[in-house]
Amino acid sequence: MRHWRGSGSTCRKRSGTNSPVLKALNDRLTENRTQFEAQDAALRNEITTRTRAKRKLEKEIETLEKAKSHPYREIGRVLADCKIAPMNQPHALENVHAQRLYIDALELALVKSFAESRSLSQEAILMSWQWWVALAGGLTMLWILIWVIWQVVHFVFFRH
Repeated sequence: MRHWRGSGSTCRKRSGTNSPVLKALNDRLTENRTQFEAQDAALRNEITTRTRAKRKLEKEIETLEKAKSHPYREIGRVLADCKIAPMNQPHALENVHAQRLYIDALELALVKSFAESRSLSQEAILMSWQWWVALAGGLTMLWILIWVIWQVVHFVFFRH
């Protein structure tokens, strides 16, 4: 180590004699660096691919979990269909029947509404739409007329 502490000329002499060794080390370092960067890029790509695959699997798992039926809920439906109240909640059966009656009434109202809609004359519906379009057009024209009058009044009376 003593010779490195010496004068600059000693360092230059020493580095001059090791020039082929330094060049070989530098070439090896460059080669190692390019190999490392290539491996690093490959690993980054693999991480990205596996992350995408993981997200896809997580979505699949979530979909499967949502598709599962809840066995206790299914048991409760079967018991309610057989008019058997649960032991710990006897009033729940009455609530279920009330909800089912309400749902049946809504479904019946929808069926009646669809039937009534189909029975209406298509000409009457078209005429109704034409009246609504005419009304909207008239209101638009009225708004434009009011806006034009407003602009004229401001131009005539308030110009500086």
